[in-house]
Amino acid sequence: MPPRNATKAGWGPRLYPWPPPPVEPDLWVPSATSVLAVIDKPAIAGWKVKNVAKGAIAMHNNGSLAALVAQDEGMAEAALKNSWKTDLDAASAAGTLVHDRLEALIKGAPPPVMTPAAEQVFTRLQGLIRDYNVVFLHSECAVYGLTPGLEWAGTLDAIVEMDVPGRGRRCLVADLKTGKGVYDEACFQVGGAYSHADKLVTGDDGTIIDMPKVDGAVVFHVRQDFARVIPVAADDTAYAAFMAARTIWRIQHDKEWTAVFAPLPASSKGDER
Repeated sequence: MPPRNATKAGWGPRLYPWPPPPVEPDLWVPSATSVLAVIDKPAIAGWKVKNVAKGAIAMHNNGSLAALVAQDEGMAEAALKNSWKTDLDAASAAGTLVHDRLEALIKGAPPPVMTPAAEQVFTRLQGLIRDYNVVFLHSECAVYGLTPGLEWAGTLDAIVEMDVPGRGRRCLVADLKTGKGVYDEACFQVGGAYSHADKLVTGDDGTIIDMPKVDGAVVFHVRQDFARVIPVAADDTAYAAFMAARTIWRIQHDKEWTAVFAPLPASSKGDER
């Protein structure tokens, strides 16, 4: 399911309008995920290289690489460059189906047609929901941070009430992830940004309310072979980390500010030498 109210032009950052539709927006603000893209992720570069190598071997073995080179070397190069996306696209498709199935369950809507892999993941998620007695208060809602000059937006998966062992019932921002791991960026996004939002757009009619007070943030990390709840930091440090990234994003996208200037004129002393 695409982020609520968001748009993206070309290869640029994902942007949200504020105020949201149907009101004419005063400004467009970057998504939390676009903001966090300023953080270097060296492990991803290695993963991409590995998958390109795997893709090249697969294309060589099935003969498609030689055929593409013979037809058009540019096409062959483009195919190799994009071969790292194969596993990502498959995982993304399954994750989208699980998100859509959960949203259908919450709203009592007809479920999407599921692949076997997505169905297995969703069955695990249903078990997690039962085990922790999860009640969904809001789902797939746009949230906005409105600090002047550092505005941002995002689409949170859910705000829930659930049993937390040793702590009783808690109100939490919850994010559903179906990838291999849960990384620091999840803390910055869910605990740093979403938990500290100023406004939430609830329902399909664009109703804007103050962000509900929450006790923290968790990730529902669900795969075919397990489901677990992972708490992430939602304190002032998490918020400061996200806003530091937001500040860098503003500097990088500020067309009025220059980081590197033109070279100095040649020195007259240099002409004399």
